This record gives sequence, structure tokens and C-alpha cells, in this order.
Amino acid sequence: MEASEAVLRRDGLAYFTVRGVAREAGVSHTAFKHHFGDMVGLCSELGARGHLRLAACMEASAQGHESGRPRRQAIARGYISFSVDNPDLFRLMSRQDMLDFNRPALAEAVGISARALAGVFGKPSSVPGAPLRPFGQLEAQQVIAMASGWSLVHGLSMLLIDGRLTSLALAADSIREPMALVEAVITSMEMIFHKPPSGA
Repeated sequence: MEASEAVLRRDGLAYFTVRGVAREAGVSHTAFKHHFGDMVGLCSELGARGHLRLAACMEASAQGHESGRPRRQAIARGYISFSVDNPDLFRLMSRQDMLDFNRPALAEAVGISARALAGVFGKPSSVPGAPLRPFGQLEAQQVIAMASGWSLVHGLSMLLIDGRLTSLALAADSIREPMALVEAVITSMEMIFHKPPSGA
């Protein structure tokens, strides 16, 4: 797994291959298949690690912030900070075609990061044999609010790591830098997560 992340950081997602990972780890292609099965298996394990680190980053950012808007903004900063520090891993975590979300490790990790985005930290509870419901049971308005907040932080993250905010930031004399623009957006918009998921 360490070799996988090293290759992903060095070569980027576009050039991330089974052979490259096996070569980096100093193992045969057969050994790789024994551990992960195929590329989807490897990417799913990487995605799980990424979601757990994303949750930890949001939790660390939220520490010391009172509930309400300051805490929600801190969680948003943690989400964006993770994406900037791990751009290709972050992109991988959003690739439905490269991941198997039915794998237990990935499903659980996605649940943990989803709850962290809502300000609920820790392992999600689930009923054996039932589909994982990381957000618990929510009302429609809460779902809309969650989607709005998630869209904001995820969209900002993607624009930032893809370098799409540079020219826009330069258009304002008082901003000039992409990260300054992101911070201004976070502080000027309300992250409307009305109340935590059930079971919090």
C-alpha cells in the first residue's frame, strides 16, 4: 500500500498501473494479484485509506471549534486541505469506475468520512446484513442541506487542485491567491447542515 501511494503521488492517476506498483514494491505481478486481485481491488483499498485520512483531517480541523457555523467551516477547511495535500488520491476516491464500493473496507471508510463531513466523528453503526447507511435516517430538507454543503466543499477542492481558480482570484485586487479565494468563499457562505445524522 505504501508503494501504491508513492507511485500515485509520483506518476499521477493517469499513469497509475499494476506493473508500476509491483515494480515499486519489489514484488512480482503474481504477488500483487494474490493480495489485491486486480486494479479495482488495489484502488478500492487505496480509496478506503483515503477516506479514513480525509475523516481524520476533518476531525483534526474541527477540534477546538464550537458547534454551529465555526465548526462547519473548520470541517470544510479540513476537507479542502486533504484534497490539496493528496490531489491524485482525492481524484481516485471520486472515480466510480475504478472502485468497488461493495468492498467492506471501502464501504465502511466512506461511511466514516461521510459522517465526518456532517460533523459526526467515529465509526458508523450498522445492522449485520443490511446496507451501510452512513448518514443514518434524515429528513428530505437535511439531505438537501447535506448535498449543498458537500457540493460546495467538493467543488472548491476540485477547482483548486485542477488550478481553475488562479485567474479568477487574480481578478480581485483584494484576493489575488486561489487559497485566499477559497477561504473567502468558506467564510461568506453558510454550510447548512441543520442537525447531525441520527445516532450521533
